[in-house]
Amino acid sequence: AYLTVALPTHVAGNPDVTITEETVLISTAGSRAPIQLGFRVVPDSCSLVTRNGVVDLTLVKEPAL
Repeated sequence: AYLTVALPTHVAGNPDVTITEETVLISTAGSRAPIQLGFRVVPDSCSLVTRNGVVDLTLVKEPAL
């Protein structure tokens, strides 16, 4: 799954992004934005790239049991 987040233009630098099994938490400039995914992911297998104020995340879903 993919998630793209555009940061506000006044935010400088890269955000702190924490990925858990069901949530992505983006923290920057004193603000925190939790994003509930609605599905479970494997946090250690996920990746992200931040460029020009846009965070692109590649989220690896947990296999179905």
